[in-house]
Amino acid sequence: MKKTSFFNIFLVLFFVLLSKISSQDNSQNNSNYKTFNDFSALTSKLDSLISVNRSILKSTNYSIAVYSLNYNKMIYSLNPENPVKPASVTKLITSFITYSLVGDSFKIRTQFYTNDNNIEDKIINGNFYIKGYGDCTQKLEDLDEIVRQLKSLGIRKITGNIVADGNFFDEPSNRFHYSGDQDEVEPTAPITALSLENNRLKILVNTRVVGEPKVQVIPYSPSVNVIVNNLGIPVTKKNKLNKRKNIRTQTTRPKVFSKIDDKGFQNVTISGRLASRTSLYFEEFNQNPVLFYAGAVYNRLVNNGIEVNGQFIKLPNNQSVDYSQMLFLGEIAKPINLIINEANKNSNNYYAENLFKFNAAIAGINKNLATSFKILLDSIINSNFPNRINQIQIFDGSGLSRRNKISAALLIDILKLISTSKFFSSFLSSLAVAGRDGTLEKRMKGTPAELNVFAKTGTHRDVSSLAGIIQNNDGDVFLFAFLFNGGSVGAYKILENHLCEIIAAN
Repeated sequence: MKKTSFFNIFLVLFFVLLSKISSQDNSQNNSNYKTFNDFSALTSKLDSLISVNRSILKSTNYSIAVYSLNYNKMIYSLNPENPVKPASVTKLITSFITYSLVGDSFKIRTQFYTNDNNIEDKIINGNFYIKGYGDCTQKLEDLDEIVRQLKSLGIRKITGNIVADGNFFDEPSNRFHYSGDQDEVEPTAPITALSLENNRLKILVNTRVVGEPKVQVIPYSPSVNVIVNNLGIPVTKKNKLNKRKNIRTQTTRPKVFSKIDDKGFQNVTISGRLASRTSLYFEEFNQNPVLFYAGAVYNRLVNNGIEVNGQFIKLPNNQSVDYSQMLFLGEIAKPINLIINEANKNSNNYYAENLFKFNAAIAGINKNLATSFKILLDSIINSNFPNRINQIQIFDGSGLSRRNKISAALLIDILKLISTSKFFSSFLSSLAVAGRDGTLEKRMKGTPAELNVFAKTGTHRDVSSLAGIIQNNDGDVFLFAFLFNGGSVGAYKILENHLCEIIAAN
């Protein structure tokens, strides 16, 4: 009951904020509203807070801006046109572009076809094709849905191959490579148009069995081979008097090494000494996700009674298929909001990078998707904010790239544009809410900012950033962007909280 009541309060606040923003133009004609001069008390408080933190900011590269939506005025700024590293605030740009391209009701699809145009005999006399368009949310249950759809058609046999087509995205699939970075802040799983379980393999090694250790890989595909090597009996040590054995067992954490062979199969080698009657769990990136997907579907079909005479294969990168000439069998469709919500609210880097590639592929400007995205971004900025074109550089979708730069002023301009868009409500609901959920769940609790700040966070070892929307006690709505680059990340976050609290309490 407590959770339900809390959620209802949140919904009320959410729709009140939407109402305030949608009526901002009318509010300017209301004589009961404050004049711009009334913000002097607020700006004075913000100035005082900044002054208290002068020692920290002295060695900080920063950009700050606060904008009143009700009055269409910038009410506070410090170095607003200074482009600095935004970290995960980059995800605001990524999701803004996605919504601008496809809207908020778009569904991202994975489609199934066959080159057999007559399946009345309930046999696919040919290949079964799976075409991916970047749905990074797929789980094992989605494979069951593929099986269900085929069985609903009465299919009991496939004479050809299971062909996975991931060519909607280009190579390379490694974010570090296509971003052009010099150092890797955090590795991400391969970004591919067909993926399963976030392109991660869960590997369980169990020695609580007689004989060789038992190894389990989740999710399973015959494209992955696990080789257990040198998991011998642990070494025992003697005490100093050489009188007793088995004083201490010497074990080593098994080492895991993955390599793709000539067939595209991923061979995972586990080596080291593991104590008996124990188990280990670790994760590896799926290094050939598209072939893996084909193998996983193949395995699911066979295990559910559909005979497959062919093999599972990945469509080569240099090949394309004209699906308009094929028989459409079915699809899995997911709301694009599922991906954007996870990317923004929980700052999921893997989801954001999939959106980056998706945006570039949808734009279709260049076969190299990193180039396509850059041209697309420049076009959008030039069309809407031509005077800001030198205030942004984006090389990935998540903000892991240290080469990314953006100014607070440009972030405000983008948020202003979003506030007048048809997708604003979806965008707003994708942001973390102070004191409630996402990356802001534990921040600003018990303050005026709690439940009144909708924002995206950003963090590197030398970056802290926060940008989004604030509603104050009087119902006024503010856009804000706080970007700090320097060595005091913890202090920056405290400062961001206090800035939001002052604005919310105004």
